[in-house]
Amino acid sequence: MQLLNAAVAALAPNNGTPASVISAVPYYSAYRSQTERFATSHYAWAGDAYIYAEQQSTVNGSSIEFVNTPNNPDGAIRDAVVNGSNAFVIYDLAYYWPHFTAITAARDDDVMLFTLSKVTGHAGSRLGWAIVKDYSVYSRLLKHVASLVIITSHETQLRATQLLRTINKAYSKQLIAKEKVPLGLPPTYYASKGLSFHYAYATLRHRWKRLNQTLETSQWLGLQLLDPSYCNFFKEVTGPSPAYAWVHCKEDSDEDCETLLFQAGIIARAGKNFGSSDQYARLSLLKRDCVFDNLVDHLSVMVSREDSNRPSDPKATLSTQ
Repeated sequence: MQLLNAAVAALAPNNGTPASVISAVPYYSAYRSQTERFATSHYAWAGDAYIYAEQQSTVNGSSIEFVNTPNNPDGAIRDAVVNGSNAFVIYDLAYYWPHFTAITAARDDDVMLFTLSKVTGHAGSRLGWAIVKDYSVYSRLLKHVASLVIITSHETQLRATQLLRTINKAYSKQLIAKEKVPLGLPPTYYASKGLSFHYAYATLRHRWKRLNQTLETSQWLGLQLLDPSYCNFFKEVTGPSPAYAWVHCKEDSDEDCETLLFQAGIIARAGKNFGSSDQYARLSLLKRDCVFDNLVDHLSVMVSREDSNRPSDPKATLSTQ
């Protein structure tokens, strides 16, 4: 999280005109909240990248665009919206791992951000890293991070290094043996071999299929459309396995999708948190198996009641935001 603002601070020019920080809707909510909280005379939040692009010719100064690919909350593959000599881009690759999306090419962007939480699930470690091409930008980013009162401890960095080494060791054995492990095997098999990417993909792919099957007959709720693609990591075509479901409440009367889901016992994140319409809401697919099973049960009941009436207020709610 600290790297988001550090990258903005490193790219913002010191020429008296604040840079416009933007991201295409729907965007990860922290882009806006972090920028607004730590805004200085060098940069300020300017909202949707598409709207900015339309007004670009009338705007003075530079832009700094966050591109999250695949995107949180909708899993879409993205590229920069705004181009030009004064357009800087921060590629947030938190979800660019084979269990979330097909790895179609090696990334080679000027500023790239990663986080341990989406590689191994160790979100509590709060550790991320950046790859920066330009040394002067890297130096400014490093200076900004070093000035923070709270930084990642060396113990956490050591733990993260060991986790990544463990993953690398498991897949190095596979490469040395020139063995291609097929997809479609039980997740327990991958777990026994330490193949974490295979395990996570199998789990998320299964969840995405179940969710689609649950909502395929729904007249109220819809999911984002994601296409299969060839993955250079798995060496085969992989189907969608997103981290989140971007739920659309279809009826015009459903102006608040978050509330509609809450009435069915499900806690989601409203679309407004992502700069979008409240006819959308985000559900997390990263919870424990028991939580996901409970989510599917709640949605199944909700779909079964569509022909009768709206869901009534539940006694208990399920947090899947």
